[in-house]
Amino acid sequence: MSHNLLEVKDLNCRFEIERNLFRQNKYLHVLKNINFKLKQGSTLGIVGESGCGKSTLCRTILSLNSKETGSIIWFNRNIDAFSKKEFKNFRKKVQIIFQDPYGSLNPRMTIGNIISEPLEIYKKDNDKKLKALKVLDIMEKVGLSDLLFNRFPHELSGGQCQRVGIARSLINEPNVLICDEPVSSLDLSVQSQILDLLKSLKNKLNITMVFVSHDLAVVKSISDEVMVLKQGEIVEKNSAEKVFNNPNDEYTKKLISSVPRINTIG
Repeated sequence: MSHNLLEVKDLNCRFEIERNLFRQNKYLHVLKNINFKLKQGSTLGIVGESGCGKSTLCRTILSLNSKETGSIIWFNRNIDAFSKKEFKNFRKKVQIIFQDPYGSLNPRMTIGNIISEPLEIYKKDNDKKLKALKVLDIMEKVGLSDLLFNRFPHELSGGQCQRVGIARSLINEPNVLICDEPVSSLDLSVQSQILDLLKSLKNKLNITMVFVSHDLAVVKSISDEVMVLKQGEIVEKNSAEKVFNNPNDEYTKKLISSVPRINTIG
């Protein structure tokens, strides 16, 4: 029986948009009362139009953004109560793949160094030879040739760069992988390859995933459960089958109806 790895309770997030010495500060409320549980071994798809708060939610879970109120619960403990050592372990076990495959990689570092950097941060496998072998192993798992070990990001295609990002996020064997629109900037054929890779890795490595996208077809193909965001609020949350076959909310129905369909003749 699966249990909850991560739980988000009453999460609210706002950004300051105006500061004036003579007037009250103005804020933009980006996330409003977000609640969900992430079951071990499942994939939660988060969908909604651009600007609805999907990426902000991902970054707030990892404390890359500050929350206003609410709780992030990891293995039944609020991460706000973690010691520095416990929080560092949390960050090791919850990793993210960013949307931009080029922008998320340091252009001055080789592929081998980029993938091994998390090992340096968390002081694991200090032996250089063992570290290189671990990097080569994860490169093989994500479909990267070992010939790319000493190459630089600008020498790789977008799909290859995203595989580097995936390898980097997996090198420390996380429990949860947050995928923040990982295929949106890739060609359609490459999108399919990356999606197939993520599905395969999830099964082989027993990873729990959060998959964010504005593309409903992509979310449908990879998710067990789906959460629909509108202007920072959850308007629908259910199994992928129920959300796509029998949506309850009018906004969800509009999103689904907007997906292009191929008309057949004859």
